[in-house]
Amino acid sequence: MEKLFLISFSLISTICYGQSKAVVIDQNTKEPISYVNIWIEDKSIGTSSKLKGEFELSIDSSEIIVF
Repeated sequence: MEKLFLISFSLISTICYGQSKAVVIDQNTKEPISYVNIWIEDKSIGTSSKLKGEFELSIDSSEIIVF
């Protein structure tokens, strides 16, 4: 399956815990993708990207983000 997303991460972190701010964009068109579901693997913590593909999520440095 062709990759649908290119993910640009701008991480602001403290020692082992931080807030991830990023934008979800389409790989082909480079346009932001709205309302993508995003969560932390094996946890019931998540969010959705906003209209311009932006989202924020508080994560531990060892956690995996799923789209």
